[in-house]
Amino acid sequence: MTSACVNCLKSLVTALHFLCWFYVLLSFLISVELAMACVFFVYNREIGTYFEKDLMYSLEIYKLSGPGENQTLKDDFDAVQYLFKCCGVHGVADWGGHVPISCCTLDPCNIADQPNWQEGCVGKLQDWFARNYLSTAAGVVSMFILQFLCMSITLPLFCCFAVHGQGY
Repeated sequence: MTSACVNCLKSLVTALHFLCWFYVLLSFLISVELAMACVFFVYNREIGTYFEKDLMYSLEIYKLSGPGENQTLKDDFDAVQYLFKCCGVHGVADWGGHVPISCCTLDPCNIADQPNWQEGCVGKLQDWFARNYLSTAAGVVSMFILQFLCMSITLPLFCCFAVHGQGY
């Protein structure tokens, strides 16, 4: 046998190794996605309460934090308030008089007595989630179909190589 044929067979064996690992990892990924989809559909009605609990917890940490503490949480909470044009969890009263600049209706906001958004963020987040629910589900189903097609091609390809004695 020529060295080119030997090298070709060696690369094929390596390719079969990668094909096998690809199949195993894709199977694991699909299993995790299916489990998450089941959990998501079972707890769909309770998502609103999770939003509210998490936002209230984040708001309390934000209010109790000093300058420079929990900066990531503060930045994220400010981003939600700014993007969704809301203030607090249930409304501006959640801040107890110490309203952050991210609640201001003006852009840029540089006045001492700032006008603030009155609506809370929990309702806005729940509405956003409800509007995007179907498109998210369609994306997940599309990814599942693509992954399933890849698995459907991988297994026969692996078997074909194994039957012809090319590999393990």
